[in-house]
Order: sequence, then structure tokens, then C-alpha cells
Amino acid sequence: MYKWSTNPSDSITEGQGDNWSAGTLTATPASDGTYYLYIRSYNSANVGNGSTRLGPYTFDDTPPTTPTITGVEVNELDATVTFGGSTDANSFHYEIKLDTGSYVTATSPKTYTGLSGGSHTVYVKAVDELGNQSGEASQEFMIDGIPPTVSNITVTAENVGDPPANNCLQGKLWIDAEVTDTGGSGLASVQIKLDDGDYATMPAKVGGDPEDYEMEYTIDASWTNGTHTVTIKATDGAGNSTTTDAVEFKVNKNTVSGFVGLQNFTWVLKNRDVAFGLNGTTVRIVTLSFINGISAYTLTDVPDMTSISAKTAWSLRKLITGLSAPDGQYEANFTGSNTVLGGDLNGDNVVNALDYSILRGAWGTGSAGDINGDGYTDNADYLIMKANWYRKGDPQ
Repeated sequence: MYKWSTNPSDSITEGQGDNWSAGTLTATPASDGTYYLYIRSYNSANVGNGSTRLGPYTFDDTPPTTPTITGVEVNELDATVTFGGSTDANSFHYEIKLDTGSYVTATSPKTYTGLSGGSHTVYVKAVDELGNQSGEASQEFMIDGIPPTVSNITVTAENVGDPPANNCLQGKLWIDAEVTDTGGSGLASVQIKLDDGDYATMPAKVGGDPEDYEMEYTIDASWTNGTHTVTIKATDGAGNSTTTDAVEFKVNKNTVSGFVGLQNFTWVLKNRDVAFGLNGTTVRIVTLSFINGISAYTLTDVPDMTSISAKTAWSLRKLITGLSAPDGQYEANFTGSNTVLGGDLNGDNVVNALDYSILRGAWGTGSAGDINGDGYTDNADYLIMKANWYRKGDPQ
């Protein structure tokens, strides 16, 4: 006779257990666990000769629970698989295979290197010490060995200076680029950096095509003048990245602004061309609208300033020196003691008989002698000229 018991100190007595007459005994306990087999023998007279204990034996036909693949991290042609989560009453190990390959024993994480481009599938299962196998976990992933493409980078300023410098002036600045990924893993990020700064996310262009990206900056007084650069970096889902060469553009944040007053000028709205001299070399002619003899002005894309002068076709030149502005935002007012004085009609920057001759020739008309801008050459203009007789204007 024989019986199964989980107790190592058990015994089998007369009448216990199941019968076994001879030959090979094939026996399995009712449930999984660790058991001892107790056997009692009998002689030909059916008298018990004693008993013996065999074992222990472990019985287990319950497989481990199905594992979980928690992630597949792809870096160019390499893939690292992280997995786990199985449980079992007995010890077990994991096995893994890639695509149609064979299962091999593995621990997490498992890295595959030098994979071919395209779609792949990894499979993981748990196997206990008795060979019971869990269900199979699987996850598909994409290998992409082709980096993204960045093309058609453009720099567009809201305000642009004169050629040939074509400086970007204060205001909005847009950096545009086309970014595409053909390797199949898709774009993970598009970033841009200004000069040697940190990379920042470059957003998709509002209203643009799917490949269009645009970054907006604002040029203000905090910027430095001169050459700036932008660099774009695109990364796909497989970790491939493309970094462009730096794209250069030039900035001039400098401005000079203020008011221009013309001596005894008409109170009604009147336009006059004003020639501004910058640092005694560059001349900038601007049409200003005067009312009550005063007009505001702003000049952009100017050099670092030390002086500025102003002159019209009917006036002496007035020079303001000693300009200084650490942030490049200069202010110069041609008002008060700096008001632009009238009377120079022939453009030699001196009020003298040559100018008086022009005044006499234009008397009663609104042409060359209309110093005060009221539409006539008359006594009011003569009085302005008389007040400045033999006066010489400032240098440019």
C-alpha cells in the first residue's frame, strides 16, 4: 500500500493508503506542493512487513503568471527591453526572443544592438523550475536609422534696415524651418537655440503644413548689436538627431528719437524734409509732419551715436553732441535752445545776402522763401531771416 503526505514525520499503518500490488507505481498527489511517499509492504501471507518513506517530491503544474513588458527604449539601431512582473510559487526565470528567433534565458533589461531598420517584435515569457511556461507578452517597436531632415531655414524680421547690411531691427523676428522624418519612428522633438543659449522647443507653425516649424523672438533694447546665430536640432522617436549649422543674422537695436522744433514755424500741419546727420558722416533724410512747429521723430538702424544734427532746406543746421545710451536707445531733442533756426535758403549753412536775394525773388509766392511754412514768402519769413542775419549753422 502507499499514500502521499506533506508531513515528513508521518507513517503508514495497516489499512491506510491505496493498494499497489507490483510493477511500476505511477502516482500523483491531489494538488501542487511538496510531498513524501509512504509505502507499506506485505508478505505472501498478507502480513505487513513494515513501511518506508520516500521523498520529498515537489509537484507543480501551475505556470508562472504572464510577465509585463514595461518598455522598449530605442536609440538609433539599438533597443533595450525592460520586463518583469511574473509570480510563481516556485523559482522561475525569464526567456526572451526577437521576431522569429529562438527563446533564450534573459534578465531585465535586455539590449539588442545593430538591428535592421523597420518594425520588430519582442516576446517574453516566464518558465518555472519544472518547465511550466507562462503566457507570452509581446511588444512591437520601430528601428529607425535615418535621422530627421531640417531644411529651408529662414530668418524674417518685422523691421529691416537698409541694404547692404539689412540689419534686423527692433520688433518681431521669426525663424522658420521645414523638418521631416522618413525613418518611420516620427519626430520626438524640434529644438532651437539662440547664440550659445540653451535649446528650447521650436513649435509647429500656426496655420502651416505639418513639416513647418516657427520660433518667434522679439528684438528689444536688451539685445546686443552685431551677428547672432540660431541652431536647430531635430530628434526622432528612435533617438536619431540632426543638428544644423548655425544660421547667422545681424541685429541693430539702436534708435535715436526726440522732437524737432522749427523757429517760428506755422501752427498748422505742414510736412518738411529733415536731413539728420549721424556722427558727422551719415545723412538720413526723413519727411516729418509738423504741427505748432514741432514734430516727433525716430530713426532706427543707427550706429552707436555721439552726435546728431538736423537741417531743412530753409534752415541752419543744428548739432547736438555728447550723446550716450548704454542700451542704444538715444534721445536728442531739437527744441528750446536747440531749436532749428531758419533763414538759410541757398543751402550753404549761413544766413547772408545770398539768401536775402532768394527771399526777394520769391516775395509774395509760396516757393523758395517760405521759411515759416505758411504758404507765402512774406514779411514773416523776412523777420526770421533778419533775426539770424550772418549767423552760421553748426557742422554736420
